[in-house]
Amino acid sequence: MKRTLIIGACLLLGSFITIPVVSSQTKPKGQKGKVIELKANKSTTRGEGADPNIKSGEEANDPNAATSAPENKGGAKTRGDLCEVRFDNRTPWIIKLYVDGNYKGALLPYGDAVAYAWPGGTRVYARADFTDGTYSYWGPQNYDCGPNQYIYFKMNP
Repeated sequence: MKRTLIIGACLLLGSFITIPVVSSQTKPKGQKGKVIELKANKSTTRGEGADPNIKSGEEANDPNAATSAPENKGGAKTRGDLCEVRFDNRTPWIIKLYVDGNYKGALLPYGDAVAYAWPGGTRVYARADFTDGTYSYWGPQNYDCGPNQYIYFKMNP
């Protein structure tokens, strides 16, 4: 009897729990966007010299930086909305993400991430470094991304 009640309660509880499913081909209402799907390019060198596509690649925080919070995080309302850059890692590698040459973080294998850029010309670049000194990269690609729009950047092996 107890077992039947427990199973019934689990089934009832399970009917109230929904798992959101997001399709990579759907767009949120009111947003325009571009879907870009790129295959990895393999470096011909073993990492000698600086990569011209990277302006900053550090994860350390500058204690003197005056970065303000976005509006949705309690910051002041801005005159224009930002462009959203969505990254979709379809590889078994950790990939470093760059928007307009600035490091935005690392993306785990098969993971997703979002970064933001000012509307206008946006440069997207991603790179997977390997222990032998080589790397695979996607981009750099330049896109025109307006306010309340997004770029969907798919990275394939």
